[in-house]
Amino acid sequence: MDRYINALFTKHKKKHLPAFLQGTWFDEWMSYGYITFVTSFILQGMLYANWRDNVVKIGMDVVITLLLSLVMPWWAGLIIAHIINYCINGQAICVFYHIRAGNLTAQQFYDGTVAMKKRLDACKYMDAAISYGSLSTGKWHPSSDIDIRFIPKKGEWNYWMAMLWSVSERTRAFFKGYPLDMYVFTMKHSYDVMSKKEVPIIFKDVHGEHTKYYKETMSFDEFCQMFHEMHLKK
Repeated sequence: MDRYINALFTKHKKKHLPAFLQGTWFDEWMSYGYITFVTSFILQGMLYANWRDNVVKIGMDVVITLLLSLVMPWWAGLIIAHIINYCINGQAICVFYHIRAGNLTAQQFYDGTVAMKKRLDACKYMDAAISYGSLSTGKWHPSSDIDIRFIPKKGEWNYWMAMLWSVSERTRAFFKGYPLDMYVFTMKHSYDVMSKKEVPIIFKDVHGEHTKYYKETMSFDEFCQMFHEMHLKK
């Protein structure tokens, strides 16, 4: 518990604010962990997510609030609904990993990632999944998360079913304590918004669509081998 409290009141990596705010008191204030927690709790990634993702999140708030309003004031029900939504669909675990309060072992991270890959392979609504960030370079620490984007099959039905599947993955990640930072996007949107500095890890790509966008990639098997040699090999 101490590490969570310390992380909340410690300064972390500064956010990308407009130039006129950089170097100001507001810039310094926004770097504290509790600000990251509060903003993520209120917005739950909705400024960044696909609109379908936002419909699911808002819908969950509404449904849970209506049910709870039968036994308590609506505003109390809304607060509880938002907390529940944050835990099972807002990637609450990742927030503490972002502010360096994570404590996952390398084996736990590896086992959780392999298990997710198996479920992903069995999901008939997903065409592809690509992980971004520094994992492809072998960098890992107890507060590392996995920054991954799921790409659904074509068709609106598949997109919505992929969204519901992603809710189940986020819920599982919360109860397992697995730092899953994930969104559902198209391949093009993922390419446009994600960093080009690191080599992406291809978890799945049924049609090989990633070759249209990326010249250099790492396969999931290559990632597993590298991670095992660097962090699990005794």
